[in-house]
Order: sequence, then structure tokens, then C-alpha cells
Amino acid sequence: MSEHDELDADSVRAIFNERPALELMAMLPMKELNTLARASARMHSLPLQVVRNIWCRKIWVNTTKPLWSKVEEMIYYYETATPCRRTTLLAGMAEPHKKKPSLT
Repeated sequence: MSEHDELDADSVRAIFNERPALELMAMLPMKELNTLARASARMHSLPLQVVRNIWCRKIWVNTTKPLWSKVEEMIYYYETATPCRRTTLLAGMAEPHKKKPSLT
């Protein structure tokens, strides 16, 4: 079965919502994350890797994007950016935003 067989948008959103919060994912040991992902995979009769790829925003991006937090959005754009674009993104995060001069 391929990643997209027998999956619909509602199922994908449900799987995405079953993931731990981003802050929790960073602190949980990999063993516990795998246990949670395995449980979701069993519940939806999917391979573990499909669930993990949905959770990590690697597949079904357009379907899950409305569910992302701002941090997840930034992570996605960083992970999918070219090395040059990553440098620009990081530089923009480090510099305080400057106000544009008014025309009046």
C-alpha cells in the first residue's frame, strides 16, 4: 500500500491531530513518540512511517497546513528552503524589524 492509498483528507487531519504538541514532541524520548505513532498507525491501519511523515509535515502538507501552529509553519519553511534561503530566513529572525519611514 502506498502512502496515499485509502487515505482521505479527514483521516489525514485526524492523524495529524493525534500527534503530541510540538513542545512535547521535543521533550519526549523517541521510544514514547514511536509508541504513540504506532498506536495511531494501528488505529488507522497504516504503516508507522506514513503516520510519522504526516506528523512531521512531509506528506499531505496542503491538507494539514491549516492545522499548523506558527512555529510549525516556520519549521516547515526552514526545512524546505534552499541553503541560501535558510541563511536569509535566519538573518531575518535575528534582526529586529525596522519600521519603514513614513512618506509624510
